[in-house]
Amino acid sequence: MSSTSGDHSIIFLNNQGARCIASVDYHSAIDCLSRALYSSRTCVHRPIANINQATLDISFLMEKGYNKMKTAMENEEQSVERVTPSDYIYSSPIYVPESALLTPGLSTEVAISSIVIFNLALAHHLLAVQEQHQYPKQETMTLLAKSMKLYELAIELQQQDAILYTANYSSLFILSSLNNLRNVYRMLDNDNASQCCYQHLLSLLMYLNFHEGCFKTSKDYSAFFNNALQQSVGAAPAA
Repeated sequence: MSSTSGDHSIIFLNNQGARCIASVDYHSAIDCLSRALYSSRTCVHRPIANINQATLDISFLMEKGYNKMKTAMENEEQSVERVTPSDYIYSSPIYVPESALLTPGLSTEVAISSIVIFNLALAHHLLAVQEQHQYPKQETMTLLAKSMKLYELAIELQQQDAILYTANYSSLFILSSLNNLRNVYRMLDNDNASQCCYQHLLSLLMYLNFHEGCFKTSKDYSAFFNNALQQSVGAAPAA
């Protein structure tokens, strides 16, 4: 099925925003990704094929983006992860190839919109981390509140589109969103939401570790697992 110019525009703006995130230009990233999100809302999308067929693998796209960013930043002797004193943040934006429009399975609307929303949440999140000691607290809180809503929406879209823990469920996408959302809750001093998010994250990690053995093969998953364990140890009461 053919795609529209609107679909290509969304992908172009998303990838431009992703490049801005990778180069730590978060303001420009927010501008590009906001336009991409607006386009995705106003553009009429069509399901490409049956959801039970092969799907657009968001986890694969994330791993490609992570490796691309890691290689570029290692060449510049920088760290690929942006880390707060107590939390790991998955900071790799997701790039979408033009060929994604031809991938059978997952609808264009859900797949690409989820990616744009995640990238936009990430841009707000990283900008808040960058500016938290330089600008008034209210500005940081506003950025974090926007990031929180976007991460929540990204998770909701993915969970609505696929049955939990099936092949259609992008584990890396949900792990990244939950991990980063928990960090946002902590920065907003919302301890209850942070703890609830932590429990969901840990449950998913345990499930994946038991059923997929993913931590033996994926450095990305290991980072989430190690961070969760550190937080668990840190939260344990003293003997």
